[in-house]
Amino acid sequence: MLWLMGLAVVCARLLAFPLLPVDETRYLSVAWEMHQSSNWLVPHINGEPYPQKPPLMFWLLNIGWLLGIGSDFLSRLVVPMAGLMNVLALRALIVSVAPRQQQLAALAPGCCWGLSPGRYSWR
Repeated sequence: MLWLMGLAVVCARLLAFPLLPVDETRYLSVAWEMHQSSNWLVPHINGEPYPQKPPLMFWLLNIGWLLGIGSDFLSRLVVPMAGLMNVLALRALIVSVAPRQQQLAALAPGCCWGLSPGRYSWR
């Protein structure tokens, strides 16, 4: 249920709003400059190095463009997909560290989305 709520919120946000100035447009311009210069190692913006963000998001955008996925919607889908990977990685970490805590692992999406799970006993 929680997964469906999160998916609905992400899809509604992606469909309802255009690219947000400042952040999303900057990230796309960094990825586009990376794409045009074929320099995938160091991200640049306006010819200057852009060390503020790690390059994974820019690499994912470029991979999408290389595969022919160049639409506005799919370009903005990279960030929520990275968030989903974080949720799955958190769940896998919980399962590997505390295999008997299945209830805690089920709460991983709510923890990542800022929802309070209420009282939880570690016993």
